[in-house]
Amino acid sequence: VYNGIRVKAQAPSRLFLDASGEAAWRRKGFTSVLDAQGNQAALMARMLELGRGQPLTPNAKLPSELEIGIGRENTCPLPEEFDRYARRNMHGGMPFAVTGLSDAEYAILQRWLEQGGSVEAPLPLEPPATESLQIDE
Repeated sequence: VYNGIRVKAQAPSRLFLDASGEAAWRRKGFTSVLDAQGNQAALMARMLELGRGQPLTPNAKLPSELEIGIGRENTCPLPEEFDRYARRNMHGGMPFAVTGLSDAEYAILQRWLEQGGSVEAPLPLEPPATESLQIDE
């Protein structure tokens, strides 16, 4: 995410580019949103449940306490911070600032999480032959 007020270069955190594998992301300070924490569900499951438990009204104005502006500080609680976060941000679940998932969409995500939330690595990006020629030129 581009931060327009920073004055120094910022290390990027681009998926599949800036780190490879779980250990590399942990060294960069990232925490799993897919792993269960003790007797608690995975953070992503808890964020989805928060969104489902506090749905927004379809086609209605967003609550005034829901900050969505450009100056909004993006945050994600650590697993041990979730209960406090949920109390303070009742509309801070996933998906954020929309009316929510259908029952079918929610069930798909729950199954995916139960199966380990695996994500296939993308294929290497290769430009088409015509673009490769332009790059070479």
